[in-house]
Amino acid sequence: MNDLGALQELIKNASESINANYNLTIALSCFVGVNLIATGLDIFFQFRLKNKEKSITKHSLRESKRIDAQELLYNMLEELTYYDGLNSAIFQNKISIINKYLTQKKIYLNKEIISIAQNFNDYFLTVLGDYRNKNYQIEISFLEEYDKIFNND
Repeated sequence: MNDLGALQELIKNASESINANYNLTIALSCFVGVNLIATGLDIFFQFRLKNKEKSITKHSLRESKRIDAQELLYNMLEELTYYDGLNSAIFQNKISIINKYLTQKKIYLNKEIISIAQNFNDYFLTVLGDYRNKNYQIEISFLEEYDKIFNND
């Protein structure tokens, strides 16, 4: 009987030990599963954040180039207003440079800015043909319209 009681106690202890190990195994498996899910979510959100930062950097760079291109174009157009009827070749060269610039930087300039610059160039071509057509009010209106569109973008 004594051996039977010891055997029953050993079976009972083994059973409790197996249940304890089983409970620990389940808890550990749950912990590992939660950890894997958390790591997966972290990787996913880091990837999305990195893509968002790239997008912001790309947009910032594009805006910076757009502003630089429009500022340079405005300065070139403003230089044309200094035409005094002399040195027509120099101003004709500046008009051709502006036309080339409009073509080269078309991706950074919007349609309204390009239209104003082309109209301004056309006006100056008529002024180069006959200096008596020069009108400062027209030049100021072109530049003010350019300024208005540039600042509304």
